[in-house]
Amino acid sequence: MEALNRTIILPLFFIFLGFTACKSNSRENTSLANGFTVSDGRIIAPDGSNFIARGINIYNSTFYPNDSPSKAADAVDQIVDLFPKINMVRVAYQDDSQNNLFWSSTSVDDMFLANFVEAATMKRIVVLLEDHSTIGNFTWSQGQIDAYTIFAARYKDNPYVWFATENEPDAAPGEKIAQNARATYDAIRSTGNNTIVCILSRGGGFTDELLTYANYIQGGSVPNYPNSGPGAGGSSVTAMSNVIWDMHFYLWSNPLASVAEVEEALWNGIDTQWGPFAGINVYHSGPKSADGIIPVIIGEWGKDWAGENVQAVILKTQSTPYPVGNLAWNWSAGDPDILVSENMRTAYGDAVNAFIDAGTGVPKAVQP
Repeated sequence: MEALNRTIILPLFFIFLGFTACKSNSRENTSLANGFTVSDGRIIAPDGSNFIARGINIYNSTFYPNDSPSKAADAVDQIVDLFPKINMVRVAYQDDSQNNLFWSSTSVDDMFLANFVEAATMKRIVVLLEDHSTIGNFTWSQGQIDAYTIFAARYKDNPYVWFATENEPDAAPGEKIAQNARATYDAIRSTGNNTIVCILSRGGGFTDELLTYANYIQGGSVPNYPNSGPGAGGSSVTAMSNVIWDMHFYLWSNPLASVAEVEEALWNGIDTQWGPFAGINVYHSGPKSADGIIPVIIGEWGKDWAGENVQAVILKTQSTPYPVGNLAWNWSAGDPDILVSENMRTAYGDAVNAFIDAGTGVPKAVQP
């Protein structure tokens, strides 16, 4: 925790790279599509169709270290070779080493990410960036908000780059978690970037946070989190636009659940010893944003709890009246959630690819 609590100053090269990468994206975006939008429970793709997330998670270090940041394009090609119709990749930017904090990248880290984003989004694959530095904890520093601001400014003209608030926040009062999400949203919007922002509740889906997000108005700094702005007040999620819920579905509360029990938990939630955990219907009936019903994406799921039964249910999420979609965990996570091994899809990866393949692929480009 010492590393997380000390003040982190973003190096000048990070800001410089942000400027140069933004210039690069300005050139490429003359051919990119108009933005994604949210409308009453649906995510609308640039071509006007319903966007259903069909993708995977990777760590920022999955294809790293590399001796050259140019290998980022090779990494994208490797993903597409194994998942040809993939339309979304969530980059879990995690503290894998001292230099891999979301808000404290090295120059090579940052160049690799910039090249990866460029290569993926030119293929019309959405890249979701989020702070994955902690799991089951809660961090909030000015460095974190600064990083979101830099990335948002860099990609404000690239509609295929989305953002998510801090991964699975926990160990903090709901008001602080809601404030952090508000500060993140404000930082992104302050750059003129109106891209999709995915919001996570406590632990990735506890229902008590849904009302907190709706009812907690005050933003700004939080005691013991100095300089934690910029959200110095303002409206709750009910006045936000282009936001979606990022639901994480691991049935750790009932690891022996049957298919029927998994399905019930997915749609209607489940009571746990830590409180009620939301289901898709709970989110849909929860607070509305400025765009109406807030859509849901299952940003993480895996077989490590309830195994094949989870898989049997989760890959049917596209059948809901409000399309959901999901991003499987993970290219190279711990067993059994391993999508790829020795450059080949596992059986789990094959099942995920079948779900991806059943979609229409990446959204068609629409000229601005």
